[in-house]
Parts: sequence; structure tokens; C-alpha cells
Amino acid sequence: MRSTPQGSAALGLTEMGEIKQQLAEEAAADAAMDARAKPEAAATVAAAAAAGVQPGAATPASAGRSDTTRVALAPGEGAEVKVVASKDVKIAFDWSVEGGVVNYDTHADAPGISYHGYGKGKGSAREQGTLVAAFDGKHGWFWRNRGTAPVTVVLKTQGAYSEIKRVV
Repeated sequence: MRSTPQGSAALGLTEMGEIKQQLAEEAAADAAMDARAKPEAAATVAAAAAAGVQPGAATPASAGRSDTTRVALAPGEGAEVKVVASKDVKIAFDWSVEGGVVNYDTHADAPGISYHGYGKGKGSAREQGTLVAAFDGKHGWFWRNRGTAPVTVVLKTQGAYSEIKRVV
């Protein structure tokens, strides 16, 4: 059965396609910025502190670690936070937005893998779940504030990941 343009719009497929394309373009632009950045150890520590990454208390090795990260976003601004995790590691996450909603893209990358998507959305004030690392690499969240007022994303993570940081 062929769909007419009105049929696609009625099902919301046109809007979903536009959202997917917009998020992909934003992720590509951010990836290009990442490729140009040359973070050093001191800069990484300073960036983590500036991003509000707060190491959690020591927990048993099986539980891994827990962190709370706060990311302030001006209107139109985007930001990304990633954890470093091995394949099959489970990362429990719960993020919420103070002051509005954001578009998001949960994804991963590793040497030889430029993008692996876990999920995307538009106009969300909160998402929670468990991210299961598809491979050894960096796994995380990208948010963009499309509103007219500043917002703050509060990300809580728990799992056996080795590092968490805001990507420049």
C-alpha cells in the first residue's frame, strides 16, 4: 500500500523524519568539533569540573560507580556527555531537564565506529533506562535546547564504566 503525503503527515512520519535528520546533522557537527579538539589530561579534568561531573562514592566493583552531571544549555546550545565502557556493560541512567525540554540523541562511538545510535527524541523533559554497551567504546547522550530560555540537564548514571566526561 502506498502512502500519500497526507497519510505520512497524519501518521507523524514526516515530523519524525525531520527530527531524525536534524539530530543527525547536529551530531555530525559536534563530531567534527570533537575531531578538531585535542584534549589533554589537565584539560579533561578541568572540563569535567566545569561540566559539574561529580564522582560518586566508592561502591563494590560489581556495581561500578555512580555520577551526577549537570549541564547548563543556553537557547540553541547543545552538549554531550559520554562514559567509557566495555561491551555488554549496563549503565543505568536517569536524566531530567530543569526549566524546559530538550532534543536528545543517545549514541556511541569507538575507533572504526563513527556512530551507533541507541535512541533519539524531541521535546523531552526526562528519560531513564539502562544503556547496554554494544561494544568497547564511548557511550553517551547529546542534548540540544531548542527553547527560548536556558535549561539545565541533570544526568545520573550508575554502572561499571571507567570514565565520564563532557565532550568539548
